[in-house]
Amino acid sequence: MRIRLSLAKFLDSYGLIELLYAFLPILAGYTLGGLPFGLMYIIVLSVVAFYKTRRVWIYKPYLLLFAYIILHELVLSLTMPTLPPYHFNRTVNLALSMLSPVFVVPALNYKRYFNALMVVAIISGLGLIYHFVLIQSGSLVTQLTIPFLPVEEETTRLMQELNRPKSFYAEPAAFATFMVIPLFYTLKEQKYTWSVAFVILLYLSTSTTAVVESAVIIVAYMMTSFSGKNKGRAILLVLAFFVVGYFILHSSLFEATFQKIEDTEVDENARLMNGLLVLPHVNAELLVFGVNSPNINDFVFENNLQSFMFYGSGYGTFLFVPTFWFMLIKYGVVGLFIYLLMYYGLYKRDKQILPYLLCLLASWFFQGLALGLMFTFQICSIAAFMDREGGIEDEIKRVV
Repeated sequence: MRIRLSLAKFLDSYGLIELLYAFLPILAGYTLGGLPFGLMYIIVLSVVAFYKTRRVWIYKPYLLLFAYIILHELVLSLTMPTLPPYHFNRTVNLALSMLSPVFVVPALNYKRYFNALMVVAIISGLGLIYHFVLIQSGSLVTQLTIPFLPVEEETTRLMQELNRPKSFYAEPAAFATFMVIPLFYTLKEQKYTWSVAFVILLYLSTSTTAVVESAVIIVAYMMTSFSGKNKGRAILLVLAFFVVGYFILHSSLFEATFQKIEDTEVDENARLMNGLLVLPHVNAELLVFGVNSPNINDFVFENNLQSFMFYGSGYGTFLFVPTFWFMLIKYGVVGLFIYLLMYYGLYKRDKQILPYLLCLLASWFFQGLALGLMFTFQICSIAAFMDREGGIEDEIKRVV
């Protein structure tokens, strides 16, 4: 009886759906039997969520984006000179991942989701500290893996060795992409001790993404969240982050982070330059709806373009293009407009999400998360926050 009561209390605080979904960023990089484990995971989770609620999230700008992306890929299939065998699989995977928020959002309770994110953030933070200690002792580290989950070294980046801490994620930037969400939540919940802890972890990750995104969120939060009656609290918060910033700038713990920033050559950085280098080779006609290639990789190879930095080798080679340039080149001005319209609609519904939206906007020029599982995770996290007081209740429709 006690076990049942304890389990019921635990689920009431954290929620099963919420906890399972909060672990998605960690699980998304795995493969199982050659199939993307993260996609299979989210399909099952979406089915369970719908079975639990019998409701769907009908946010029209998001559904418009989904319809455009899938229609774009289907038309592309009919008009490409040669149809690569992976294009159909990619389109199906994209459709399934983009549909997941429709079913997951109605099942996410904000308070329980906040608690679940905190659990994953603490686990991720402990993993990062463990890696940091190992690196300080002169060791290289590989991504921490989930026990009992098969790791296929040839089809994942899980076993790649780095001298940078990355916890349970494929790279420090992926750790940062997840951690800025609980950072935003704790700022909005005024749990500033946790916010400070998360900022320190982000800077320990040596990720430039972490530095930029956390700075944008904090500055935007302090500029938008305090009214005249809260001036005293605002001043205290500014002083607190000033002290934390001074500590970060002058502590030897963060030398690797700032050394990496200093060593970054903008003109030679793939994350910053690839999109800008491809764009001049796309004629005005193609810019309307996007290039007539399954991806930007193929467009570059088909046109024998040079001077790009590729990641990986052999079959796994890919051209990194940041979100903004990816949407413009792959889906055209029309696709980029619909993409921006979807985010603008979220902002119009709840202006409290502005700090996180500005963080995403900044990341679009050095992060490649235009679509896919991490994109949908961000959308669900925004929607859960907006629904903390029933803010999207009119968009949640019962089906059965």
